[in-house]
Amino acid sequence: YLHTVLRALARCRGVNETLVVGSLDGGNEAVARLFQDAPLRTLLIRHVRPFLGIPSLVWNAEYATSANVKFLLTFAFDYLEAPAAVVLESDLEPAPDLLEYFQWVFARLDEDPVLQDQVFTVNGFQMDSRAADRARPHAFRRAGFTVWGWGVQRRRWPELRGAWTWFGNWDITLEAARAR
Repeated sequence: YLHTVLRALARCRGVNETLVVGSLDGGNEAVARLFQDAPLRTLLIRHVRPFLGIPSLVWNAEYATSANVKFLLTFAFDYLEAPAAVVLESDLEPAPDLLEYFQWVFARLDEDPVLQDQVFTVNGFQMDSRAADRARPHAFRRAGFTVWGWGVQRRRWPELRGAWTWFGNWDITLEAARAR
């Protein structure tokens, strides 16, 4: 499925203006080749055992997922000094306007201090549409944080990093911390 995702990413308008960073646990050469052969500006970061630290050897898969997402966000904000980051699951096929959507939303946030205070992360994934929201299809509001196709601006990174957990479901813990 990664081939489909990368092919769809290559069709996203504006993708040539960004760096697509992938994180690969282990030495699966077929996966590495798919990423490296994609018609994108890519950087593949490969991890070797123990993947993302000794704890990943004894804790369940949730630890590795949490560590991987935090690693990529740390890389984006603390090393690349990116103004924003978009996190995509490896099994989602992005629409051609995905990056334009995030750029548009981030620009609105930059212009509006009230929105900056209200918006923690930006959801780029909608599982289904509700009839009540069809009048404002651009303004779906989900009660909670979603891990599928989301973006976050640099200004929110300290809060996001501070609420992170290595145990259990990082996304549920993050949402609970945000709600407090």
